[in-house]
Amino acid sequence: MRTFPCVWVPPGGHVEPGETLQKALLRELSEETGLSFSEESVKISNLGLWESVFPPILSMGLPVRHHVIVYFLAQAQEDHQTLKGRLKLCHEETDASTWLDEHIVAEVAQSDDFGQSRKVPQRYFKATVVENSQPVEKNLPLSILMSSLPPAEGNVDIERLSTGTKFALRCWLKSLYSPSTSGSLPTGDSSEGAFHMITNAGHQPVKSPFWAN
Repeated sequence: MRTFPCVWVPPGGHVEPGETLQKALLRELSEETGLSFSEESVKISNLGLWESVFPPILSMGLPVRHHVIVYFLAQAQEDHQTLKGRLKLCHEETDASTWLDEHIVAEVAQSDDFGQSRKVPQRYFKATVVENSQPVEKNLPLSILMSSLPPAEGNVDIERLSTGTKFALRCWLKSLYSPSTSGSLPTGDSSEGAFHMITNAGHQPVKSPFWAN
């Protein structure tokens, strides 16, 4: 996202005067991704609240931005392949985009803020990267999304996930499953519990959140 260079975040932005949170969500989604929905055509639920400052550590300077972020889960009727075909990134605001299934999200959610708590073999995720004003499909190292803070020392940022986005991914992961009534997986009461449900059950990816850089 150009507003936060090198940082992967979900589509979003400020609420305009007189605008509801739901209308702001749908407007920002349309402006940044080209995916347009009416309030009736998409199911919107609240994931959580996050207080954000940027830069995220004092070694990079005093905070110049302070936000209270409301993370929403928006569920469309189309599958992610159909939505991906409709995707038209706003190149003035975004440099890249990706869709993540719950297996990748589970790996990301288990890492610490510096991406060092889970030593796993290097994996890759597919992303659409804008190069010379043209979208290019690439495989990027998953380690990019494992880290949500720049190095503790120094004043140089790195390509990473935002701390709030990692929080939102953990919330999404815990909300994936409804209570078990017919053999389905139970609701995860923690990201660790949801992680074990996914990995132990060998559950196939059926849901996929969208994030932009």
